[in-house]
Amino acid sequence: MRRDIWDIFPTVASRPHFLYNQAAYWVATGAITLDEAANLYPEKADYIVQMSRLFGRIKNEQDLEWAFPQAKRLHLENFKKV
Repeated sequence: MRRDIWDIFPTVASRPHFLYNQAAYWVATGAITLDEAANLYPEKADYIVQMSRLFGRIKNEQDLEWAFPQAKRLHLENFKKV
């Protein structure tokens, strides 16, 4: 999988942010391990850890009320333009 991603997005700057969110979701659901996600995206491993923990805490639709603001904060902290 790593090679395919690097072929499509050869530089870190060219990678869309949704890739990191998807990796965090996969970790939270057990589809891949945290080590696998960190190997795919070492540049945002901390973000993936934080988001996967957040995803893991969401249990029902009502949880989205507190989860969305936290997810937005994490995203802005990790992807703000300098």
